[in-house]
Amino acid sequence: MGAGCSSEHGVATNAAPVAKAASVKSQPAAEATTPSPAGTPPAASQPSRASVDDFLEEEDTPAKRDPEARLEALHRCFDALDKDKSGTIDFKELKQYLFKTGVNISLITGKAEELMAKMDLNSDNLISRDEFTHMMEALLVGKTDEDLEVWVAEVVFTATSRNVVGFGDSLGEVLSGLDLTTEQVSTLKDCFKQLDRNSSGFVELPEVKALLGRSGMDMEHVSEELNTIMLKLDKNGDHKISEQEFFVTLCAVRHSLQDDDAFKRVLDNFLVILKSGAADTPMLASVLLTDQVA
Repeated sequence: MGAGCSSEHGVATNAAPVAKAASVKSQPAAEATTPSPAGTPPAASQPSRASVDDFLEEEDTPAKRDPEARLEALHRCFDALDKDKSGTIDFKELKQYLFKTGVNISLITGKAEELMAKMDLNSDNLISRDEFTHMMEALLVGKTDEDLEVWVAEVVFTATSRNVVGFGDSLGEVLSGLDLTTEQVSTLKDCFKQLDRNSSGFVELPEVKALLGRSGMDMEHVSEELNTIMLKLDKNGDHKISEQEFFVTLCAVRHSLQDDDAFKRVLDNFLVILKSGAADTPMLASVLLTDQVA
């Protein structure tokens, strides 16, 4: 994203897998291991998001380890990251998690590639349970069982929360963090309204599919194109696109084009096609299908 388009809460670093954000010091397990209900923004007493790098920098006093408890904790962490319960963590799931931790949208793809390269030991582009636990056990071997539980609670809380860092509770809060002009905001709201045919407040997969289906794309490849576009727009993986997600992604599109006039042409073209029902491929779809937009 361009200036003002990144999350206010975090920027990608070279932190080791898997989490990203502020350092967390040891705290009583009873306070740190009880995540709030999904969808509730973290309060001061709730787990904060900690990176493995910060976690490993803390001093540790050698203590007796419980191998079974440590393995069980890492399995809980893996299960929270494995959103589709396939038994592996794929590239999309890595990106979804990184987005929730507040990594700058324009850096998410590169960061996910780094993590996949470090953890995917057999190079099948998937992180198995064994690969995950092997890597994390090696990284966290010097930590006490209590500290490990704190870290796992933070990762599980972040991965399972439906509140996405940078989205806030309203579209207004999101817009306050995005460097968009009044005209751009107005046009984007119009685009979203036209996409949301049933006025549900979300753009759902059938609505995107209908747009692509009439756009002249090769129908044999619509599923592939649809998955790519949904991956870009559906940041929290709930199979629908909120206004917040739409605005965050379109801000990334604006940055990738590096030209407000070009961005205006893309939006104007999109609106014309949406309102007229023309059987043309929207310029926006073509932009989202490139690797320039995370």
